[in-house]
Amino acid sequence: MTSDLAVIEAAKGYLPWLLLMPIVGCAAFTWDGIYIGATASKGMRNSTIWAVASFVFVWGAGILLLNAVVPQESSHYGTLAMHVLMAAYFAHLLARTVYLSALYKKTISGIARKWS
Repeated sequence: MTSDLAVIEAAKGYLPWLLLMPIVGCAAFTWDGIYIGATASKGMRNSTIWAVASFVFVWGAGILLLNAVVPQESSHYGTLAMHVLMAAYFAHLLARTVYLSALYKKTISGIARKWS
């Protein structure tokens, strides 16, 4: 959403992440809407806890590994750290998707039966 060539050039390295983001995020955000609509707040809370734990684990492990392999003074460190951050966000989205998918039959199906 910019015409600044420097920004466009800098963003090209992250294009694969950006192309996969809607695919990975779609299920997570769809489940969010379903659980919010069903007022299943306990499932939403728990999925958020698991998602945060997944994010912190992947980010922490990635940064520890990055620090062990690449010196922080390296010109590539920032770019690689950004890839670690994107991987951590993907782990966050996948954790939400997996948890909410697994909980669906127990939570949402039970609520739907009560309404009918």
